[in-house]
Formats: sequence, C-alpha cells, structure tokens
Amino acid sequence: MKKVILFITFLFSIGFISSLSLNETMDYDEKIYLSTSLQGYSENQTDNHHNFLPTNSLTLNLMQKYFLNLNENIGFNAFGSCGLVAIGMLLSYYDTVWDDRLIPERYDKTENISVLSNEMIFNSSSGIIGDKAKFLDDYNQKINLYGRYSFNNYKNFIEENALTYFHLYLLDIALNSSSKYINVYNLPNGEFSLGMNFNQINSFLKNYLESSFNNISIQTNYDRNLTAKSYAIEMIQQGVPVLMGIRDDEGNGHVVVAYEYNEITDEIYFNTGLEDFGSYSCLSYIGYDFYDFAIAITNLEDHICSNNFSYNGESYCACDFYSIYPTHQHHYRRYRQFNLIQHYELCLCDAMKKSAHTINTKDYIRKNGKLYSNCIYCLQMLEINIDGPIQGILSIEVPIDMKERIQ
Repeated sequence: MKKVILFITFLFSIGFISSLSLNETMDYDEKIYLSTSLQGYSENQTDNHHNFLPTNSLTLNLMQKYFLNLNENIGFNAFGSCGLVAIGMLLSYYDTVWDDRLIPERYDKTENISVLSNEMIFNSSSGIIGDKAKFLDDYNQKINLYGRYSFNNYKNFIEENALTYFHLYLLDIALNSSSKYINVYNLPNGEFSLGMNFNQINSFLKNYLESSFNNISIQTNYDRNLTAKSYAIEMIQQGVPVLMGIRDDEGNGHVVVAYEYNEITDEIYFNTGLEDFGSYSCLSYIGYDFYDFAIAITNLEDHICSNNFSYNGESYCACDFYSIYPTHQHHYRRYRQFNLIQHYELCLCDAMKKSAHTINTKDYIRKNGKLYSNCIYCLQMLEINIDGPIQGILSIEVPIDMKERIQ
C-alpha cells in the first residue's frame, strides 16, 4: 500500500515507470533478467589499472561530498530519462575532478566558491548546466508532464535546447542513433514514456567515451562475475562512483549513482537524480528492493584541468587543492601566524612551509616609543628595530626619521 500511495501522489511523474509491461530486458525504470544481461560478457575479464585519483580518505570524501551536494547542476528526470540523468552525473564528476574533455565546455557549470580551501571544493559540485528551469513552473504546479508534451513536441524541444543543456544533448544522441539506445513507449491518451535497459545504458556509456578516448575503460559487475551490490561496494571503497540499476518487487526501476557504503548498516547510498528523493538515499528510503546491475569507469586518460571553480574572478581546478594529483604544483596563497620571526605559507592543498615575515616600513604605527608594522601576509604585528636588525624582511626600503620615533 505504501508504494501504491507513493506513486499515485506524484501527479508530476518524473520517470519512475518507463513501461507498463515487462520485456525480456526491462527498462530502467525496469527489471533486467540476469540470463539475458550476462550474454556477451566474459566472466574471466581482469581488472584494468585504475588511472585516476589514488584512493585515500581525501578522495573518498571528495567523491562522497560531490554527489551529496549534486542537486541542482544535473539533468531533469522527465519521461523516464533517469539512465541519462545518472550518466550525466557520473560524467560531470570525472569531468570536474579529472578530465575536462569528457563533457563539452559549453555544458560546464562553474561553481563560485567563497573561500580558497579544499573544504569548499568538498562542498561544491559544479556539475553541468541543469535543464530543470525549463520545467520548474510545471513541477511547482504539479502539472503532469505526460499530458503536456507529445513525443514529437518533446523531441523538438530536445533538438532546440541540445546545445545548451547536456542532458538534452545526451537525449538527442540516444533518440537519433541507429543503435537504439533508448526506447519510446506509447501510453494511453496519446502520452509517451522513455526507458533504457542495462544493455542500452552500458553501450551508450561505452560508445560515448570510447569513441573519443582510447584509454578509457568501462566495467560491469557481470564482467567480474559479481553481484551488483558486491561489485558496487568494492568500487566505492576504492573511491570509484558506480551507476546502479535498482528496482522494487513490482518491476518498477530506476538508475542512480552510488557513492557511499556504510559497513555497519550494510547500506549503499546514492544520488537518485530526483527532486523528491534527493542526493542521499538508499533502497529502503525510496521504496525499492533490489540492485540489478552496477557499471563503473575503471580507467581514464591523463589528468586535464577543468577549472570549474571560480574565486574572485580566477579559475581553479580540483587539482589545485589536492597534492595527490600527479599534476599538482604547490601554490602558496594562504598564511598562518607562527612566531615573531616566521609564519606558515599554506598551499591550497594545506601543505605548509615556514618563511620569514615581510613588512612594509611605509605602513607603521608608534607605540610606547617604538615603531611597529604588520607582516603584509600573515598580519603579525612586528617591532621595527631601528637600532639593530629589523625583524622580518623589508619589502620597501623607506628612511625613517629618528625624531619621529620619540613621542
């Protein structure tokens, strides 16, 4: 009863149910039979070398925070396009943190950060330019999209906006490809729905990446002869997000991006790409029962800076904030007081080194017969000793009249 009420209450349907009938390879939103999905995959295929971020607590946090905060800059899941919404989220992560070529630049969303720190990168998810605004009025008014658009009208809408929104660009590819990446279902009253099964999702992602990049590899749980859950847990613990197909016991399905595993509760947490269930959900929370498949990107090419973060008009890449990148170079942009001789210079990655203070003798104050000036970097108050060595380094040599020192 819970599930029936759940689906009836959302008049503005955003893609849980793609088909009312069960085919041999069901759409996601649909169920897939393992006997069919296993065809064409080698059970003995070995792991590829993971040519991306080394796994440690920092990268795990980066992955988890990215998808946790990825709510706005994603595709809008209308008409059963959840497979492409999830693919867009996965690609936006790697485009942001590893290879800027994965998504064309015109679709990138630049995230403005208020502080230069990797904590801000943790909490900022640049993603893509989302197309939700195109449907926002309909969504807020609970208008049923299925009655609003005919398939031809929606296809024209996609073509008109495919150069602005990445999700619609993916839809345009899927609908116009001879490979039949997506299914179109005619529903009662002239309405329609879209859906993709496992083979279509896997083939679409493979062809999108491998047609342009030589060294990118895609792997599924079937390639490893593992259950979807076991494979997803293994990948997540290595810092690799996973596309997952999930379904309930009635055959209703969905595609998500899984990014966190809780060993205590044995729950996998994922970004649903849905307005109503958000970026931190598990099976039981959204009323689903089974994991059907898991797909991961297991090899990437060399790092290409994305510069998808902006601070005071300057662009930054995630690699500016993390020393684990092979391309990282220390940029000391922050300072912390240490003592009257030295301060710390901090890289954006939080690496630090000690260096001498730098003062400007044009900017000084008198106090109790002595002259003081602030370090121009850490702002430590320092005495300017006219009778002996000057603490710090004079950045500008300025003669100081000895008479001015006497109050």
